[in-house]
Amino acid sequence: MIAKVHPIEKIIKMCRPNELKIILISPKPVENIPSEYMFYGQAITNGKLALAVLRDVCDEVGRRKKNGLVLPRLIVSIDDVRSLSAIAPDGEVSYLLRLLNKHGEDCGVELVTNVA
Repeated sequence: MIAKVHPIEKIIKMCRPNELKIILISPKPVENIPSEYMFYGQAITNGKLALAVLRDVCDEVGRRKKNGLVLPRLIVSIDDVRSLSAIAPDGEVSYLLRLLNKHGEDCGVELVTNVA
């Protein structure tokens, strides 16, 4: 729940790169987060790739719950949920976000969204 209380820039100062990884899904590149904290080395700007990443994160939540893992803490920040939802109009994005929101925090995965 740390990501819902503090901005990511502040969280980075509180954690080492081996304790925290960030997945940033944004339509535009972001440069204020050091790459060693970024799970993929940079922001995910491609919508179809972002959808695949969300699926992978949900799989990771399942794996962590099964094995009792919580580290490294993983923050998934989505800058524009509406744009992402338009890529999968069948409701898959909403389903994945609900899954992450419901089960993620129990195993060190936090979701931060901006509807925009």
